[in-house]
Amino acid sequence: MKSQSQVLVTGRMYEYGDSSDIGIAVANGGALVVNDSTTFDGSGVAVEGGGTFDLSARTGSEVLELDTLAMDDDAVLCVSSKSRSTEPIIQVNNANLGNVKVKGLTSERPLIKHGDTIWHYKDGKLVTDEEEAESTEQVMDEEPVVEEAILEPEPELIEETQADKPEQVEPEPEQVAEPEAAVESEPEPVVEEQAEPEPEPEPEPEPEPEPEPEPEPEPEPEPESEEEEEPDMINPSITITLGEDEPAIGVAMPITIVATDNVAITNITCTVAGKKKRAQMSTGKGTPIATSTYTFTPEEAGDYTVIAAATDKAGNTIEASEVITVAENKDTEAINFNAGLE
Repeated sequence: MKSQSQVLVTGRMYEYGDSSDIGIAVANGGALVVNDSTTFDGSGVAVEGGGTFDLSARTGSEVLELDTLAMDDDAVLCVSSKSRSTEPIIQVNNANLGNVKVKGLTSERPLIKHGDTIWHYKDGKLVTDEEEAESTEQVMDEEPVVEEAILEPEPELIEETQADKPEQVEPEPEQVAEPEAAVESEPEPVVEEQAEPEPEPEPEPEPEPEPEPEPEPEPEPEPESEEEEEPDMINPSITITLGEDEPAIGVAMPITIVATDNVAITNITCTVAGKKKRAQMSTGKGTPIATSTYTFTPEEAGDYTVIAAATDKAGNTIEASEVITVAENKDTEAINFNAGLE
């Protein structure tokens, strides 16, 4: 069974753990998602028109090597904060980078290396060491100049000489007259006074008991603040693979649909010539990669349109289409449709 190459649908292309030796272009809001197993064999990646280059699934320490990386001002680069490497995660031979937005990081770190130039994350954008140095010099040039205050000399203290001080005149002591001799007199008789009885002390009142202090209420625990999760704004992606290069009348042909998402795929549907097909096998529902296989038996020659749709956990939906061309032959069988979707 031959397998067609992956189909680029409305500017959206996803790679999961595969090897690609061709250049990949992402545009019109599409996203290219790679993981630790993805290699590009010397090819390049171009992201423009609001496209996203998503490396959030790469958490190892191996560098992703590219021949060329071009990203315009509307491009977005997603990086995982769980990466174990402190070195740049992308090595390129040629780089053409605009004002690229970076998501997934909260602290500064190197991301892309081209020769001696290194782009690193700062304040949600890619900046080089030269751009950061120019920004720092501009801030230093704008600092206000503080004028030094001229201190006036303090007046000199004039010391008073001994001659300038007024003389202190000590006062003369006053003469005290001597007292005259006292005339002796007879002592008067002492009359003893009868002591009055002391009053009995009044009994002291008993102290009132102090009221017991009321227990202080225990402080209510503060509710734990829940961190708000950022909404998922990235659409899923679909790859349609036809099981036969030359479909024939009356011959069953498998159709494989692979849907990928940065969080989780919740639903996949497939219609052929306007009729919904029932999946013969489905795997990966609720995970970032989900696969469903369908069977289509053409009844007559002509073109049949395959429309696939996928929905992620956040409700983002994407559709893709592929045309099956069936040539005329002598052997024909009735078309076999299984309605519904598992």
